[in-house]
Amino acid sequence: MNWKEYKFLADENIDRAVVEHFQNLGFDLTDVYSEQLASVNDRLIIERANATNKIIITHDTDFGHIVFTEKIPFKGIIYLQPGHIKSAFTILSLQKLFSSEIELTQPFIIVIEHRKDEIKIRVRNFIG
Repeated sequence: MNWKEYKFLADENIDRAVVEHFQNLGFDLTDVYSEQLASVNDRLIIERANATNKIIITHDTDFGHIVFTEKIPFKGIIYLQPGHIKSAFTILSLQKLFSSEIELTQPFIIVIEHRKDEIKIRVRNFIG
């Protein structure tokens, strides 16, 4: 799978250095600031990401909760644990994902758990 075929939207809790790192590698990755979505309701971010065919990258659990409880359509969510860590930590987590060969069906939620020297990736594909 080629992750560069996907488009991504980084939530405001994703450090700008992470966004720039992957942009420099050729990923189609923007953030909520460049799309005038900073400090808006998470539902609006989900709706905009879905409308523009983007996968949300976040440290925030609210996105998964919203799409499940409110049945809001979405393309994908990448949830990074633990959150609000130095950008190098987040970059390592995403590099691990982007170097993996995962079978995806949209919509999906990916949880990346980075603890000490171990990075675990869990994928949940949804049908319909």
